[in-house]
Amino acid sequence: MIKIFKYIFFVFIFIVLGTVIYAVSVIDVEQDTPRAEIIDEIFWHNGLDGRTGFKIISSEPPIYNIRVYYNLDDVYVDTKSKYIGKNFKKLDVTSIIAFDGNAFFLKNNDHLKVINTLINSND
Repeated sequence: MIKIFKYIFFVFIFIVLGTVIYAVSVIDVEQDTPRAEIIDEIFWHNGLDGRTGFKIISSEPPIYNIRVYYNLDDVYVDTKSKYIGKNFKKLDVTSIIAFDGNAFFLKNNDHLKVINTLINSND
C-alpha cells in the first residue's frame, strides 16, 4: 500500500514539474524595452523588424509634413500628407500608430493620406 502512495506521489510530482517546465519554456516573457518612446522629438515604435520613428516637421492642417525614420536614422522618408477623416483635431505625433507607405494610421481611426514622398539616407 505504501508503494502505491509513493508511486502516485512521484507521478504527481513528475507531472507538476513537467507542467511548470513546459509553461516557463512556452510563455513569452515581455522585454523591458518600452514599445514606444519619444527621443529628440521623434516618436519611436519598437517592432519585431526594428524601430520606426515619426516626427512632424511642419503642419498647416489638414496638410502635415512628417519624417519617418527607420532603425535609428539610417534611412528616412519625408512625406507630405493630408488628414482624411471625421474626427479632426490638432495632430500630435503620438497619435500615429502605423505607417504603410501610403498612409499614416491614427489612434482615432482616421488617417493621413500620403500625397508626396522623398526617400533620404544618412550615408
